Amino acid sequence: RIAAVKTRLRALIAALHTHPSHEIMSGYFHAQPELCVELIDLLRPTVSSASISATSSDVVFGSPESTFQRDALDVLAKSGTIPYDVRLLAVETLTALVARRDGAGGVLSGSTRHSNILNELGVGKGQYLGLLPTLIRFSLASLSSFLSNVGGNENPSNSTSEQSQQQQQQGTSSKQSIGFELGLAFARATQEPPLPWDVMLERAFEFVDTVLTLTSAVISTSSGTSALTDCGLIPALLTAISVDSAKCLHELAGTLQAPQLQRVESLLRFITAQAVQIIEGAIVTHNNALNVFHDLQGVSILISKLSEEISRNIGADKTVSTTVAGGAEDDGGAAPMDCDPPESANGQSSSNISESASASAMEATPPAPNNDRKMRSSQRVLLFSIVTCLTVVFHHESTSSSATTPSGATEIRKPPLTKAIIEIMDNVNVYG
Repeated sequence: RIAAVKTRLRALIAALHTHPSHEIMSGYFHAQPELCVELIDLLRPTVSSASISATSSDVVFGSPESTFQRDALDVLAKSGTIPYDVRLLAVETLTALVARRDGAGGVLSGSTRHSNILNELGVGKGQYLGLLPTLIRFSLASLSSFLSNVGGNENPSNSTSEQSQQQQQQGTSSKQSIGFELGLAFARATQEPPLPWDVMLERAFEFVDTVLTLTSAVISTSSGTSALTDCGLIPALLTAISVDSAKCLHELAGTLQAPQLQRVESLLRFITAQAVQIIEGAIVTHNNALNVFHDLQGVSILISKLSEEISRNIGADKTVSTTVAGGAEDDGGAAPMDCDPPESANGQSSSNISESASASAMEATPPAPNNDRKMRSSQRVLLFSIVTCLTVVFHHESTSSSATTPSGATEIRKPPLTKAIIEIMDNVNVYG
């Protein structure tokens, strides 16, 4: 039955995206008015109190993953009442239904209007506890909690060894310790085995990305943007963007292999980029979203994220340059953002080159591209999304009459954004 449900959901997704006849699709949903309700019911267990409380009691103490595996993140990844693949396909089907448009005017299709999908999703005035608003807040809060807490935890192998040493020192032969161990053994035997660490992370991040895709389709309508903004969309997105993922990735480096870590890093960047794009769409569609964005210091958060990603790219380039040089110490001291060869032709000292990369790049004749600089596609997408969103925000500020927020010119003059723009303009061949 699960295979049949998955096949039907895939067929619906393909038909909604590709079928040219709007009348046929409207007739299909008219003949099955309960279909949208059934799709929504596939997602309700994800944010139900019973599912969350059951997962909270499923943490296996003493296992290597128990130090990192957060209950909320595990809810998004594991297959409880509804299998994970079915939940993911249900969200994709709802996204295809909401995103379907009639003609060039961009109005909702007849099948979407007839199915009343926005009301079924709980997207309406005052529906703070609707399904989609709750799912958005829960998914982003789970992600933010995981990224914030994992940096403060110890390595799972170290914590497990320390626990075993403490148990040996305190003596585990007492009746109380034996009874506790028997209880844990019974819990491990009766519950579902935990997912591997890399699978759990990838599933959870993929589900969050799919939920944000549905959100971006909903905010393309003015009614959807207004309802989600009133339900706390902008604070949830900004909280997820503001979390420093570098600390989390540093802690995970000792747990995951290099390919798995790169996969997790790419997923995190794509999720952050999609969150930025949703904010941009909400600002364009609904004026109140811009006010909430400014009240929460959204410009400062985006500028901090932009500076963080550029700094990480420069730091990665330093590592690559050191590796290519084979550990040589007399390489001329060229900074990784310079376009000059290791030995400067204009006679500048190495300290001046490292302190002023933009000046050395302009003095090079002609500026040779730095082929050592490499940037992953996920990082390029994130940087492009942040710069585009800042452009939209500054444009709306210039056309509005409000004087309570600093202008775009004032923000550009601040050192973090100034340095970021100079770095991008001096290395156009890298950033695109």
